[in-house]
Amino acid sequence: VTASFITKKVLYEYFRNPDFIDANKLALAIRGANNELFEYSTVQNHDMGGMILAAAITDGKVVIANVGFGNAYIIRNSKVFQITEDPNVLDEKVKNGELSKEEAYGNGDSEHSTSVIGREKDIIIDIYDGIEVKENDVLILCIHSLNTYISKQELLQAA
Repeated sequence: VTASFITKKVLYEYFRNPDFIDANKLALAIRGANNELFEYSTVQNHDMGGMILAAAITDGKVVIANVGFGNAYIIRNSKVFQITEDPNVLDEKVKNGELSKEEAYGNGDSEHSTSVIGREKDIIIDIYDGIEVKENDVLILCIHSLNTYISKQELLQAA
């Protein structure tokens, strides 16, 4: 229910503000969805939260907005580039053997995220703006730590 609400609300709010640049439209849309979800969950006394990773492509440029556990990649000329930055160190701990994949991600708990939609007012939205996209580029938006489970080569093959 939370994911469905966030998706619909962000799309609605994004297209409602045609006069703003894409980065501002995405940030305003996500902030609006967050605040509405936060108010609803407070009134209902339910802990509701989610993540979002959204992209807007206009005139050969992509803007990416990220809250929570999401990663964005661009595949260009048979190379995979990670656009977003991980908000925590879980991936590093898994890679170094300090934690198992199950210990780090197995229970689906999002407490390690720096920000989650719906849990507090005025969240931090990571914006990656002005990234040039070319005709044969592939943009992949996915759940956090995909690169922990598959390699960049497997990601490239899948794309």
